[in-house]
Amino acid sequence: MTLSTTDNLSSASPQNFRLVFPLVPPTTDIGDNKDLTLNIFSTIIPNATLEMEERKWMGGTVKAPLGKMSFEPWTVNFMVDSDFANWRLLFRWLRHINNGSTKWIDLDSNFMIDASFQALDNWGTRIFEVIFYNLWINGLGEVVFTYREGEPYLEAQATFSYSHYNLNE
Repeated sequence: MTLSTTDNLSSASPQNFRLVFPLVPPTTDIGDNKDLTLNIFSTIIPNATLEMEERKWMGGTVKAPLGKMSFEPWTVNFMVDSDFANWRLLFRWLRHINNGSTKWIDLDSNFMIDASFQALDNWGTRIFEVIFYNLWINGLGEVVFTYREGEPYLEAQATFSYSHYNLNE
């Protein structure tokens, strides 16, 4: 039996997005980092663009795909956990790639991982997943400490580069 979109009464809401990493560099064992999961409150799946070229055809030009795809950097906004473990782990990963003093770069395989962005329904069942391949952190945003009425949560932003992404269907 095939279900139509009107048969699905579950809804996806912002509380139901998460980003799951396997062991994040520079951690060395599972005790350092069991699957790091970021509680994302906003993100946009980045642009994927097919490279085009103009070709001559019948006295004019037409655009034709070359086959190469390019992907924009990915930015996620997440909630910082109560002991800053997620923010600190991302910072250690950033410093592992280039600490600015004794190490300027590392082999790609030493800092790239695959990560899974998941959308869940109201019952916690995964309904949509995007796998980002050869992903690494290239920016970690500020955490603002302030005391104001309103949102009592600390938030941060992380930006990632990657080779490509794909839908897990």
